[in-house]
Amino acid sequence: MEQYHRLIHIDEPQPDRAALEKVMESAPGVSNVVIVGSHPKGGYETRFRLASDTLGSLIAYMEESGWRSVL
Repeated sequence: MEQYHRLIHIDEPQPDRAALEKVMESAPGVSNVVIVGSHPKGGYETRFRLASDTLGSLIAYMEESGWRSVL
């Protein structure tokens, strides 16, 4: 299923885009990642495909990696 998330780093207001790309490459259930760009309030706008029943795993992985999805 196609997902849209604004992702922010827990400790840094505007972290390096390459750091997010690296984390998303190995995120569970994630494919076809597109980092749309920087969000005006911080973090990055992203779009990606997420395999069924992996949202919980993705959230846990992102938190462990220092990232959080903001709705």
